[in-house]
Amino acid sequence: MKAFLILSSCFLLSCVAHEQGLRQTGEQKTPAAAVIKPSAPSVADSMVASGEALFKQGRMIRPEQDNAYLRYRAALIMEPDNEAARSGLQAIALAEVEQLRQSLAAGKLTYTGRQLKQLEALFPDNAVLSDFSRQFKQAQAKAYAKRRTQQASVKADANTIVLNKKDLSARNDSIKAQLSELARKIEKSQEGLMIYARSDAEGRWIYQQMREAVPDYRIRGDIRIGQPSLRLLAPYE
Repeated sequence: MKAFLILSSCFLLSCVAHEQGLRQTGEQKTPAAAVIKPSAPSVADSMVASGEALFKQGRMIRPEQDNAYLRYRAALIMEPDNEAARSGLQAIALAEVEQLRQSLAAGKLTYTGRQLKQLEALFPDNAVLSDFSRQFKQAQAKAYAKRRTQQASVKADANTIVLNKKDLSARNDSIKAQLSELARKIEKSQEGLMIYARSDAEGRWIYQQMREAVPDYRIRGDIRIGQPSLRLLAPYE
């Protein structure tokens, strides 16, 4: 992030220098007797217009060296009271926060936290971002508390079989053999089964392995998101 901010500052200064250089060159070539025309937009206004174009393209804070945020910031360096540039920056903050809300609602805590940190560096005093930051921290705390509760319940329940995460990720012969053995046990005991997995796809894979071990028996149960484990339930009547 520090490197990004340094590069951003260099880019802003180069943009300003480039625009001013073009303007000075044009002034030198203007004949003394030329017809007076309406004044051209200021360099800051040109930066705002460029920022608006990039914003419409969705290039708000990315790519890092050419985006709407940098153009609006360049305009404010030249004209600190430029309202159009301030409005542009606020529009970027609102759009980026909305994307973070969506990622948080989807349960993408790690991604949301990483993007939030970047935005806080770009918009250190933004009220909307500060409000979302509080919401994120609350959601993060709830998620951690839920995870600890799940882990504790797995350890305390004698009817729960904890599955090895590495074996499960590799889907190796060891985990397949364990699941097959448990499936045959359930077939004899007629117990129900609650499958806890890190994703729906992982849960379905676990269930499929057990079904293949006892093709003539219908294992009854459900799949939930949690620490990889199997919980044996009372036999269905």
